[in-house]
Amino acid sequence: MTTSGVSLRILSVFALTILAIGCGDGSTDGQGKPIVVAPGSTLTTSKGSSDLAAPDHPDWNNVPEHHIDLEMAPAVHPSVALRQTGDEKPLPTFVRVARSDQSLYVRLRWEDATANTVVAREMFADGAAVQFALNAEADTAHMMGDPDAPVNIWYWNAGSDEAQNLAAGGFGSTTRFDTKSLKASAQHNADQGGQWTVVFSRPLASEGDHEADLTALDGVQLAFAVWQGANGERDGLKRTSTDWMTLSTGASN
Repeated sequence: MTTSGVSLRILSVFALTILAIGCGDGSTDGQGKPIVVAPGSTLTTSKGSSDLAAPDHPDWNNVPEHHIDLEMAPAVHPSVALRQTGDEKPLPTFVRVARSDQSLYVRLRWEDATANTVVAREMFADGAAVQFALNAEADTAHMMGDPDAPVNIWYWNAGSDEAQNLAAGGFGSTTRFDTKSLKASAQHNADQGGQWTVVFSRPLASEGDHEADLTALDGVQLAFAVWQGANGERDGLKRTSTDWMTLSTGASN
């Protein structure tokens, strides 16, 4: 084989390798890798016509993916502090946000070797949440809001495998609303060390005073939380984003 032939073969193998990496499920933003974002940054949403409620819908590969490191939440009660070891590391969490004419879809993905779905004595289920500030102008506390500036929380727990629509105005004030409009779909993949993928979906229009109005997404503030049951995480023992993120539809969307 000639030198040029060897070079061409090496180039072809390299190109196929890049293609294989780029086509991995949930691993890229369409440009080859997730977009690393810091707390306080902007998350870009994508517009589409598909129903993206399924975590493995192929159209998710066309939605930008954002890499956010979730930190252990500050202990708000002595019992929570007792459960912390001080050695907890940030949890890389990958977020995609998409919208249709009717609904918003938020997809969270994180590594978790075990699917913890049972709640019993000293056993805790995995969970995830998306929190929205109800008033972007109110300087709302990103940790559960406060009495003068409450928040709307979308919560999923692997023990019940359903979405809960919550409101809170500070620690210990969580209230659940009986609504059918909020959905969650989850999938645990045991391959390559294991990971959860959870998709929350809800119509853009709100149904009540304590539900986030998503009809105009630009400027909407949101935050994230994840509970890993294998680590004994529950209630206030969780990993969270350390500040609000802000949604943007982008000039071309």
